[in-house]
Amino acid sequence: MPPKKSKVKSQKSKVKKTNELQFIPVNDFDPRLQTKQRLVWLIAGGIGLMIVIFWFWTLRQNVSPREGTDNLDKLGQEVESTIGDLKNIFDSAKNMANQSGLTEQQALDQAKMEVLQQIKVNIDSAKWPIHTSKVLGLSLQYPQNWTKKETKGIITLSSYESPENVPEVLAQVIISKMENPDGLAINDWLSQNTDAIQDYLPSEEKNIFVGGVEAAKYEQSGIGANDISYFLYVEHEKNIFEIKIYSRNGKNLYEPLLEQVVKTIKFIK
Repeated sequence: MPPKKSKVKSQKSKVKKTNELQFIPVNDFDPRLQTKQRLVWLIAGGIGLMIVIFWFWTLRQNVSPREGTDNLDKLGQEVESTIGDLKNIFDSAKNMANQSGLTEQQALDQAKMEVLQQIKVNIDSAKWPIHTSKVLGLSLQYPQNWTKKETKGIITLSSYESPENVPEVLAQVIISKMENPDGLAINDWLSQNTDAIQDYLPSEEKNIFVGGVEAAKYEQSGIGANDISYFLYVEHEKNIFEIKIYSRNGKNLYEPLLEQVVKTIKFIK
């Protein structure tokens, strides 16, 4: 039986007079957005896994079966270092967002671009020329369009051809070897050769390896924001190897290449 008109009017009036506050849950997380972000992180993780697989394959190809356990140890160190680099990239995505004002998604996209750039460098480096120095007792690879020169036991790799026409944007790697007959640790040797690191300070960066041997890094203070200038010191078989890494106005362009050159260094007997 339909309600009487008077009752309907009464109900309508009550609705009109009701002035309740309506709370909208603006902080509730959209499940679709959450799923999307998880998918993005999954893709990023997949890219990272691709790098690890590629590095493992590349390093495995460079291991001579005759060199046995020593090379396997070096291989393990390289893979561990690569995994650590990947972890640092992805773990820092949120920090990048907080510090740079980027959204978390933008920071993640930037991290993915770094990973993809590293993949490209790794693929390209497989085709780089190889230089072997019997005087220094090492081999390395360098970009195809770079110049290589070895004189009196010093290797110089340059991103330009003519020393008479030096560009404003450039990069260099210079490697030399000094005798260490007493087998001093790097810090002890440097304390006796302070001129070598004048204006350079110990880096806080840890777990740096050159040819499977732990290295000490000393960075130059007071350089430009787009410059690179540091030394890597390695103690190997009673010798101190000094690796000078330098770039002028080319940090964004040359930093991945310089790091990759260092990773190709191998000590030989």
